[in-house]
Amino acid sequence: MVLTYSEANAWVLDGPISRLPPETDAETLGIAVLKALDLSRGGLPDLTRDSKPSKPLLELFEVSSYNAYMKRMKSVSVALEEIGGIFKVTPDVNAGTNEGFTPLIEHRVETHFDTPEELGQAILEAFTKAR
Repeated sequence: MVLTYSEANAWVLDGPISRLPPETDAETLGIAVLKALDLSRGGLPDLTRDSKPSKPLLELFEVSSYNAYMKRMKSVSVALEEIGGIFKVTPDVNAGTNEGFTPLIEHRVETHFDTPEELGQAILEAFTKAR
């Protein structure tokens, strides 16, 4: 699954959710992530007490709570530095609903990727380290 997050007073799910099958090849994954990065933006309105940022995920997975969504979920974060065009691919640890996903900085890869396939391959490799 590829998600677009944008910045408000917190990172907020903002944009379409691409649900890819487990057998997705590296190039297709890389293309989906590049599209999601292109949609990410800043300056969204701040979240309020009434905000429900996880609602689209809960509906997609047909679960009743964020806790149910987080169970057994693995995550890899991908960021693109605007200056220099360096990608940061970071596997995460699922620390549960209170802590969320915590980056495994020691396994982060920071580099340029010449093709979507190279980016997708780095993401697939990062998933082997995600917990």
